[in-house]
Amino acid sequence: MEIDKKVLRRRFALLASIASIFLMIFTLPAWQGQAFAMAVAIVALVLSIRFSTAAMVISIIMIPVAFLTTIGTLLLSTEINRYAQCQLGANTHVATNSCTEGFRADLEARLSAMRTVK
Repeated sequence: MEIDKKVLRRRFALLASIASIFLMIFTLPAWQGQAFAMAVAIVALVLSIRFSTAAMVISIIMIPVAFLTTIGTLLLSTEINRYAQCQLGANTHVATNSCTEGFRADLEARLSAMRTVK
């Protein structure tokens, strides 16, 4: 039994749009993964224009979400990396809490610096 090319394109577009969701979720701290998720969502949108409404809707939602998370991870990459390094060395619950508090302080300092730049 041969599957129609239109059906294959519809399935591939839907698979690509769903893959962009998973890529965005599972590569969250890395801006490269977020950018790749956005690229996959754009490919899914292009493929779904003529073939799949569901893939088009998912892609239209995923493109701005992936764009915003890419920008967010780029802007906060120093703080995220510092937090990740702290968590690698944290062996106790107290050390983990101090990493979290340090991350919050770093975020507050960065956000207040961004507000004053305006």
